[in-house]
Amino acid sequence: MNTLERNPVLIRRILIAISILWMISSTAVIVAYSLPSSTVWKGAFGENGAVFELVRSLIIALGTATTLLQIFPNETHEFIQLRQRKSVALKWIQLAALVVVTASICYMIWHHLYYGPEFLANPPKVSPPQMPPDWYKLTEPRLHRGEAGYFEKYQLPYLWYFPYSFVNIICFGAPALTVGLYASVKKLVAVHKAKGNLLTAFQNANLNPDTKEIYRQFELFCINFIEIFSSYSVLCLILAVLVAFEYRIAYKTQSLYGVLWTWFGYTLAFSDLLAIFLAFSYYEDAFQQGSRQLVEMGEDVSEFESKNGVLRILNRILIRHLSLYVTLGIILATFTFLSPLLRLLGLSA
Repeated sequence: MNTLERNPVLIRRILIAISILWMISSTAVIVAYSLPSSTVWKGAFGENGAVFELVRSLIIALGTATTLLQIFPNETHEFIQLRQRKSVALKWIQLAALVVVTASICYMIWHHLYYGPEFLANPPKVSPPQMPPDWYKLTEPRLHRGEAGYFEKYQLPYLWYFPYSFVNIICFGAPALTVGLYASVKKLVAVHKAKGNLLTAFQNANLNPDTKEIYRQFELFCINFIEIFSSYSVLCLILAVLVAFEYRIAYKTQSLYGVLWTWFGYTLAFSDLLAIFLAFSYYEDAFQQGSRQLVEMGEDVSEFESKNGVLRILNRILIRHLSLYVTLGIILATFTFLSPLLRLLGLSA
C-alpha cells in the first residue's frame, strides 16, 4: 500500500477538486462558444470546436487524476505535504515549477486580454493551416480596440475562455508535470543506487569467485529496473492519446500561439520520460561491468550477453506491459494510416 492509499480523505479531496475544476472548465468553454457575439470565434475555431475542447479537457483531467493518484501516488503525497521535511530535489523542482507557472499565468493574461482578441479582429490574409480558409472575412467590417462592439465580438469570448485555459494548464497540467518530474528524478536516483549495489556485489565476487552469484545479482538488478519503470507504461499511453488527439483532431480549435503553447506543454510532459533514457545508460554500464567481471573470472560471457543485452531487457519490458503496445499502435496510427480515415470523417484537414 502506497502512502497516499493510507489517506483516503486526501484522495477523495483530490478527486473532488479535479471534478469541480473540470466542470468550471467545461462551463467556461461552452459559454465562450455559445455567446451570440461569438460569430468570429466560431468561424475561426469551428462550429463544433466546443466538443473538441471538452474532450481535450476531459482527457487532461483523467490523465491528471491517473498521474497523481495511480502512477505517482507516493510522489504526490510528498509534494502536497507542506509541513513535512522535503528533499533538496523536491524543493528545487517546486521552485522551478513556481517560476514556470508564474510566467505561464502572465503569458495567459496577455494572450487572452490582448493578443487573442487582436488576432480575431485583425487576422492575416492567409489563414493559419489549422483554421478554415477565408474565415477572416467574418471580421469585416474591421473593428479596433475601444470601438463599439469590439469587446462583445472579440474580447468577451476570450474572457470566458480564460478559465478553461487556466484550469487545464495551471490547475491540471502544472501539478501533473511537476509531480512527474520529481518522480523521474527519484526513479533515476533509485536506478543509480541499484547499479551501485550491483557493482559492490561484483567487487565482493572477486574475493569469493562465484559465477552463479553474479548472474543472481544481475537478475535482481534487472527485476528492480523493470519494476521501477512499470508506471511509465501508463504515462506513455496517456501522452500518446493526448498527442494523437491534438495532432489529428483538436488542433483546429487553436490559434498559432495556442498550437505552440500546447506543444510546449507536451514537450515538458515528455521530459518526464527522459529518466527512462538516462536509466538505460546506467543499465548499459552495469551490463558492461558484469561482462567484464565474468571475463576476469575466466568465464564465457556469450550466454550472459545474450540474456541481458539492452534489446533483451527492452523485450522483457514490452512483454510485461500491454499498454506499451497500445501506445506504439496509437503513435503509428496517428502519423500514418489514421489520417485518410479522419479526412473521410471530416475530422482532419
